[in-house]
Amino acid sequence: MPLQPPPPTAPPVGPYEVEVFFDGDCPLCRREIAMIRRWDKRDRVRFTDIAAAGFEAAAYGVTQARLMAEIHGRDAQGNWLVGVEVFRRLYAAVGCGWIVSVTRWPVIRPALDVAYRLFARQRLRLTGRCEKGVCETPAGLDAAGATNCRQLPLSLPVSTLSRTAMMILRTATLATLAIASVAPAVEVAEFGKTPGGEMTHVYTLENKSGMKVKLLDLGATLMAAEVPDKEGKTADVLFGFDDPAKYLSDDNQYFGNVVGRYGNRIAKGKFTLDGQEYTLATNNPPNHLHGGGDR
Repeated sequence: MPLQPPPPTAPPVGPYEVEVFFDGDCPLCRREIAMIRRWDKRDRVRFTDIAAAGFEAAAYGVTQARLMAEIHGRDAQGNWLVGVEVFRRLYAAVGCGWIVSVTRWPVIRPALDVAYRLFARQRLRLTGRCEKGVCETPAGLDAAGATNCRQLPLSLPVSTLSRTAMMILRTATLATLAIASVAPAVEVAEFGKTPGGEMTHVYTLENKSGMKVKLLDLGATLMAAEVPDKEGKTADVLFGFDDPAKYLSDDNQYFGNVVGRYGNRIAKGKFTLDGQEYTLATNNPPNHLHGGGDR
């Protein structure tokens, strides 16, 4: 759900067309703002750093957390702007509105708004923070020092079509980052060394439903599978070891196989599916094991 703009606040922006509230400790934000500053030849934009020591969000009738969640701006009447609309107003104020005109198209506009909100949620994780007063930005990603938007890209004379394509590419990059940020995560960590001294790793995969699976790079061995039940409680349903040497020893006869039988061990030989209870052979009392009795 997008943030709704707060009610108008005083004092109004005044002689400026738009005021932008930006996070000065965000490397990506600083790069974008630095570019807008260079293009703002007529001083049509007021830049307010919400990470500055003296900044007080309460003076504007909003919270710091809200300003950090999405980029905010105000027009000359003090009306709040949120999200992609802030960028549209910024580019228009510095004479580059044609660059972002495509973002107003009926199909692109809602998709871009959603993509930006997804990106904003993961902004701190994706871009990091400036530390010890030093804020590095990626080399070559600052429009090559272009003093106005008509020098894009790489400060070389290019056609309007090429410049527009450049902006679409920038927008698509943000959208891609946003989509990637909500994809199922894969974490990798060292698991330990084998008796031969080779380091092994555990790969943890988790989905939005709360299921978590851990695999080892020892023959793609399943180490753990945390599965939620119908009440949402999770439990590890696999047997495994905490030491890679155990997986290579005689103690491990079948733990972690990714092929073979599906059933594994079913408690008390019963399970419920779609409201119907099924009873199986308890060949490993009091439980059902793998395929049941002799066949």
